[in-house]
Amino acid sequence: MKIRLRRSRKLAGGLGLLLALALMVSLAVPALAVEQQPHQFFGSVTVCGTPAVEEGTVVSALIGGIEYPGSTTQVDNLDRYGWDPLFKLPADDTEPGKTGGVNGDPVEFYVHLNGVPRLAGTAVFQIDGFTELPLNVTEVILTTNADPAEGGTVTGAGTYDCSTIVDVEAIPEDGWGFTEWSGDLGGDTNPTTIHMDDDKTVTANFAPIGPTYELTVNANPPEGGEVTGEGAYPYDTYAAITATPNECYEFVNWTGEGITDPNSASTTVLVDEDKTVTANFTLLEYDLTVNANPLEGGEVTGSGTYDCCTYQPITATPADTWYFVNWTGEGIAEPNSAETTVHIDGDKTVTANFAEIGETYLTVNTTPGGTVTDPGVGTYPYDTGTVVPLVAEPECGFTFVNWTGDVDTVDDFTAADTTIQMNADYEITANFVSAVIMEIDLVEGWNTFSTPIALDPCCNTWDELVALSGLEDNVEMIYFYYNDGTTQQWGPVFTGYHDDVKPLEGFFVKMKSEGTVRIVPNPGFTPPPAKELFAGLNLIGPASLVNRDIVSSLVDVYEVTGDLTGYSRVLNPSINVPNDFVDDAYVRDDPVIPTMVVGKAYWVIMVNPGTLYGYTSTPLTP
Repeated sequence: MKIRLRRSRKLAGGLGLLLALALMVSLAVPALAVEQQPHQFFGSVTVCGTPAVEEGTVVSALIGGIEYPGSTTQVDNLDRYGWDPLFKLPADDTEPGKTGGVNGDPVEFYVHLNGVPRLAGTAVFQIDGFTELPLNVTEVILTTNADPAEGGTVTGAGTYDCSTIVDVEAIPEDGWGFTEWSGDLGGDTNPTTIHMDDDKTVTANFAPIGPTYELTVNANPPEGGEVTGEGAYPYDTYAAITATPNECYEFVNWTGEGITDPNSASTTVLVDEDKTVTANFTLLEYDLTVNANPLEGGEVTGSGTYDCCTYQPITATPADTWYFVNWTGEGIAEPNSAETTVHIDGDKTVTANFAEIGETYLTVNTTPGGTVTDPGVGTYPYDTGTVVPLVAEPECGFTFVNWTGDVDTVDDFTAADTTIQMNADYEITANFVSAVIMEIDLVEGWNTFSTPIALDPCCNTWDELVALSGLEDNVEMIYFYYNDGTTQQWGPVFTGYHDDVKPLEGFFVKMKSEGTVRIVPNPGFTPPPAKELFAGLNLIGPASLVNRDIVSSLVDVYEVTGDLTGYSRVLNPSINVPNDFVDDAYVRDDPVIPTMVVGKAYWVIMVNPGTLYGYTSTPLTP
């Protein structure tokens, strides 16, 4: 992403004229070359016209048959989606294997209620779009239950349009009677109706008619599994019972009187008196076989028959002139440790691999962008079996990707700090890639400038930033506008008062000739930035990586504490632009809302002080 400013005459006069320019000189919107930006959506979520009150309701979208989970509703933010997190649908950048939308693609939006997606709105995909789209669920689901299940059945379950009046009826089985409704329906009227203005669940409660008998259902041992069917039943009825074994157990049989099929996990019991039945389970056992490869390489222990769901110790002791390489097989806790355990959840065979001690060589290479500090770049000798530390360090502006080459014995080939076991001659390479995510072009003379995100610690000062961009001899002067607690004033960046480059700040940069600033994000977690805006002039820059309109960018200071008016006017200082008209000034609540361009700085005139928060946090994918 690049920001290109039009080149023309230099700023007339000295730096003191900049403030006047902010208020008087015309502004022009520079061209921004942004390719294939996502389409962002936000808005309210309602169900049958009522705000979705369940916090965390999931919203997703469908483009070309592919679902994109996007956001969740926030009860404390007017039941909206698309705010935290942002709901951005990616653009198809036409590269092989890429997915997303292109201009004109239809988009379907779904609200997931109770685990079921409901169509709630449609839109048309637009590259770099920013759309408020209210979502409304217009179909809801009625779920019906019977308690107990043997007591009867319930009619009415299904999917209905909002505001439909649905008939429901409880139909008891022989020997049972309907007692009352529960859930989203109350009372004992049967049949009755329910108004469908949301997903609803109703339960018909049944009770035996006449004398009842108690059925008790047990599990033996209790940890062996789960059983169902216990309760009161009418005389001479068949009660359904089930037995579900837990992990590492197996169902054996039922014991007790009146069981229809004692050997079936799901069966029935004739209830003609108080009865107790028991589901019997047995703990499974499995064989563990421990081998040595080759046999002369060493001794192993751990073979045997063990209870399921246990962790059994295994050991490998190498013979003289041999060393332990690793374990192979399933369920091994630490395959590279000579003493470890195996999870017993089936018959298993594991093997301790040994190799003879000798001399091996490790050759270490790097791609541009970093180095290997341990053991270094070059070729190094090691005894066979030695575990060698590997430490890769990227240069500023680059990030470590992975180790490639002979990486079978590398502990974690994606980690910059890891190890490799020398079982043979190996050659590996530490790979680095550029971490630059955008470039901002500056013209000769004065430029308004800002950085949109928190920068990597190795390039977050002006000296480091210009060095990374190769602009050491090209930057003539850098100023910013700040409030020191008593007055607002200009200050040169290099005084040390404001050495770090932060998002939401704005700067004036004077260039001896054109140049390009390279932006590298902070790889660690950083919260969205914030900046205190004072009454009067404030110089700021956007904190987003995409262009946003002024109202969206300054939503936090539209109204400040106590419902007081926040900003009154936004100006883009006209630097090196040979015209006298203002085309992107914005007076609060104007019908035409201009865009705040990434990388530019803007004057924001505040009526009352307030806190401005950013929209973008890092880490970001380069």
